[in-house]
This record gives sequence, C-alpha cells and structure tokens, in this order.
Amino acid sequence: MRRLGLEIRAGLHTGECEILGDKLSGIAVHTGARVASLAGAGEVLVSGTVKDLVAGSGIRSRIRIGL
Repeated sequence: MRRLGLEIRAGLHTGECEILGDKLSGIAVHTGARVASLAGAGEVLVSGTVKDLVAGSGIRSRIRIGL
C-alpha cells in the first residue's frame, strides 16, 4: 500500500458480539473501534485480549507505551 501512498491503520480485538437487527453491537465492537481509533498511520494495534490469545504463536510485536 505504501507504493500507492496509502498508510493503513487498524485495530484488532476479539470477543462476543450482539446482533441487533442488521447491526453488530456490544462491548467487543466498541473495544475494537476504540483500539482502531488509537492506531496511527502504518500501525496495527491489538487489544490485550488479542495479545494474550496469540502468546506463543511466534507472532512478533512491539509494546506501545502510553495507551
């Protein structure tokens, strides 16, 4: 994406969602949105829940202080 001049930002969280009509809701949806809102250009942020779930998987990460 950088070749196109685009910087991706993303946030990941996992949890149970509620279906209300044709929309997803619940604390997991709100937490995911909050994590995504904190990501800067070129960053993928994950919640503590995701970090704990991938522990031992070989996925490398850096800790971002100040969140």
